[in-house]
Amino acid sequence: MAMGKPLVVSDTNILPEIVKEGENGHVFSIEKDSMLPGLVDFSDVLMLQTNSKKNRTRFGNRARMLCEEKYSFPVLVREMESVYKEVLNSQQLEV
Repeated sequence: MAMGKPLVVSDTNILPEIVKEGENGHVFSIEKDSMLPGLVDFSDVLMLQTNSKKNRTRFGNRARMLCEEKYSFPVLVREMESVYKEVLNSQQLEV
């Protein structure tokens, strides 16, 4: 994402939460029998990315933007500070 590249990930673990199908990349199902709506086959994903420079560029730009909005160092620091403040405030109430 940080490199501005479109993402192609499987539907395992947290990956589908990071990659929004058709927005910043593609999510494919590792099990054809359990394919959920909106998921595409890996070979279809490769063809989509190979055949469309416009989509690669659009998905890559969106991936970079999402990375900066959600996972950049300043954002992560603010979120961590928020957690620390919340813990400190809860400890003060208990004392």
